[in-house]
Amino acid sequence: MRRALRAIGVIVGSLVVLVLLLLAWGGQAVRDFPWMPSSYEAKEYCSCRWTSGRDDAFCDAFVHQTVVPTQGRTVDEAGRAVTARALWVSTTARWAGEREGCVLVR
Repeated sequence: MRRALRAIGVIVGSLVVLVLLLLAWGGQAVRDFPWMPSSYEAKEYCSCRWTSGRDDAFCDAFVHQTVVPTQGRTVDEAGRAVTARALWVSTTARWAGEREGCVLVR
């Protein structure tokens, strides 16, 4: 009985150490993940609309995400900006000009 409990303790301890090492190694990627879906949506939609000159329906279908769906998108036609919300994070992309295209503005 003691042998089995000790083996379980060693396995659980090893798993905890492994998880801590993975978090330390990939911690930045884990912290940045919530920004990725909203940044993708805002940047791609902005580029589709104002850099490529496509219409709203095409760009809406082009940037549609199924893995991490967005919670909404606001388009400012006059200011040529798009704000997308996903995973409770909002990201804005704004058209900067012909040479620069669209840039992210957190």
